[in-house]
Amino acid sequence: MAVADYVSQATLLDDFNRSNTGPPPSASWNSGSLTTGTSQLQVVSNQLKRGGAGFGSCVWGSTLGPDTIVVLTVATVGDFAIDVRAKEINAATYDSYELNYTSSTHTFEIIRILNNGSTSLVSTTSVTLTNGDKVAFLALGTTLAAAVYQSGAWSADILSTTDSNYALAGYVGIWANGTTPVFDDFSAATVTAATKQQAYPRRDSMRLNALLRR
Repeated sequence: MAVADYVSQATLLDDFNRSNTGPPPSASWNSGSLTTGTSQLQVVSNQLKRGGAGFGSCVWGSTLGPDTIVVLTVATVGDFAIDVRAKEINAATYDSYELNYTSSTHTFEIIRILNNGSTSLVSTTSVTLTNGDKVAFLALGTTLAAAVYQSGAWSADILSTTDSNYALAGYVGIWANGTTPVFDDFSAATVTAATKQQAYPRRDSMRLNALLRR
């Protein structure tokens, strides 16, 4: 499995190209947040961002999955996170899988959130995000994986792990730390297993070509 095999299934849900609004970013987003309080992200100058200091989140208004992909364009890099299979939202006891990025250390980390407490599952510092890159986070069965789009191409998976705690459909959402991170083009979808076209072995291909020439 590679995350790049699934990004084409992601549907553009919000490009944020409208007048300043929110929070929430629009009526399609939940009025609450991943944890307690109202939605804390808003549309400013045709992009999505936090309006103040500290971490804040917004949640798409309907559930997806359980097999889910989220693709997010990071217009300006900062500390942020993408959540999938989130449940018990709008509460201090929410659960989810989270892909977290810490810009100061260039660290990507997949985290399991249980009752708003976190357990690190896997991390990497192999990729440094730049403005305009895309980040994809995939939950497929028990597999959790992420990839980035840089210089016109999707990378191989930058990190991957397995976890079986959350197997049901859930909400997807975004965290932003302060006003530094800015986002554009939020895409997500329930995905189906990707299949690759079966190629003919060389001998079978030659035999087929010979039959076609008869």
